[in-house]
Amino acid sequence: MDMMREPPVFNPGKRRSDYPLSGRQTGPAWRTAWELLWWQEPETYVDAVELSAEVSRRTGVNQNTVRNLLISAHRANILEATTRLAGGRNRTHYRIAREYR
Repeated sequence: MDMMREPPVFNPGKRRSDYPLSGRQTGPAWRTAWELLWWQEPETYVDAVELSAEVSRRTGVNQNTVRNLLISAHRANILEATTRLAGGRNRTHYRIAREYR
């Protein structure tokens, strides 16, 4: 796999166009989430709960904040999502969208 790309911002060319990279907490959390997703096989989806827990562990950022970053990245079409049944519950899984690979 090629070298990891810099994680994209959510609103390029708009006000706060550097979000979330410029945030004291969101910047490191988004970079860590991106890195963890980047090194997965391109077709592999990662469980959002597990991903947010690992990002939280590494950065100290609240898991809910991390989950909200993932949701925002999905809304910005940076991440693709699918829902899978896990432990009797539907859980969201994410991967980096093809155009960002």
